[in-house]
Amino acid sequence: LPISRLVHPGPPLREGHRFAMTATEAEPREEARHDVEDFLGQAALPEDVLDDLHSEGVSNDLIRSWARQEGKVWDGLGASQLKSRPPQLRTDHREATLRFMDALARLTGLSMTGWHVAALLWDVACQAGLFASASDFEAVDDLPAAAAALVLLLRKDECSSTAPRAADVVNCTSQFARWLQRAVLPFRKRPVHRLAEADKTAAIEAVSSTCPALPEESAEQNFVEVNAADILNQERKLLRTLDWQMHLPSAVTWMQALCKRLDIISGKEFTNSLSWVYQQSLASSHALLMHSPSSCEMQPRKTANGLLCLFLVVARVIPLGIMRPILEVTSSEWEALFLETKLATAGLPTCELSKDRLSCFLRSLLAATGCSAEALQADALAVARAMCSVVSGHRQPQQMPQMQQQAQQLFKGADAAERQERHWQQQQARTHSEI
Repeated sequence: LPISRLVHPGPPLREGHRFAMTATEAEPREEARHDVEDFLGQAALPEDVLDDLHSEGVSNDLIRSWARQEGKVWDGLGASQLKSRPPQLRTDHREATLRFMDALARLTGLSMTGWHVAALLWDVACQAGLFASASDFEAVDDLPAAAAALVLLLRKDECSSTAPRAADVVNCTSQFARWLQRAVLPFRKRPVHRLAEADKTAAIEAVSSTCPALPEESAEQNFVEVNAADILNQERKLLRTLDWQMHLPSAVTWMQALCKRLDIISGKEFTNSLSWVYQQSLASSHALLMHSPSSCEMQPRKTANGLLCLFLVVARVIPLGIMRPILEVTSSEWEALFLETKLATAGLPTCELSKDRLSCFLRSLLAATGCSAEALQADALAVARAMCSVVSGHRQPQQMPQMQQQAQQLFKGADAAERQERHWQQQQARTHSEI
């Protein structure tokens, strides 16, 4: 099927705007991918549609602004990492932190969209060198306060009058700090507790040489407690690292705006389908965010574009083949990759639109996203591959990170940590009594 003529009846547009390319047009042009200004200008939407977009808060100006802002941030990170890439957090550290931020967001009343922004800003801050000057162990000590500070910053941004103070989240942040130091770094050696008087050192060593060693699980941990000052210090550090840019659009923010724009531009003919697409994309966006951090290669807009296109296929609004990058994968490979994502539960979906309606909808899709056809195809391929990685990870529970296995053991009882602390205190009291 000549898709280029289906989407743009009449004279074909330049190769950057067609849904299919020939072999002679093999090289995708990166500048066409990010040329939002040019593409939105060529959409030539009617005045009443532009007014509706503006009234709904999803105007072309907003898309241009988000695209420039996102490009500035990630291009800057990419340029700085070419010179010297700062040390990054381990995967288990990041996952534990995001889960804590998710729980703290619900506790403090931060919206679901706010949590996605928090996760995005966390990735940006870490890649910008938030913990560049700290060792791996020192970074773990700073993680809880920094995560709490980021959630509180966004909560205050949503509504400062009802946002909790730093002192209000000290207990739960300290609890996460203790858990993180136990579960993520079980082999970290910490300073041995000693009595205050220097002259008792010899006596302690003498008694230690004759007394049996304490069990490993009751050994002194010297856990770092988090206080309000730590959280406030991390707030200032985060703001400096992020250059005070706290309003980056997340993948969910992009997805919400794109669905609104597509609904308006398509004449509200697909409202129910687009509402379903948006709801389904939330869980997938969350899974992708937990699985891998946002990066220059997988920016939020790219994630939103890919999820939108793939779920439109699942909703039977567009055919699967039209989203295939013909120079990247074959038809059979594309179908197998799509099935592996598990987005569709009943085999390959079949488009239910007629040729004329499909042509109109594809034009609306290009205008709503402000992207070229090749960009949408590339984004769909990248997100499909990322979703396959998420699915394959869930299929192999035996490869669960050590942190998660220890967390399950640690939280079998609600008061397991308290029992361990009491046991250690009793052992320490007996040792002091013998001294």
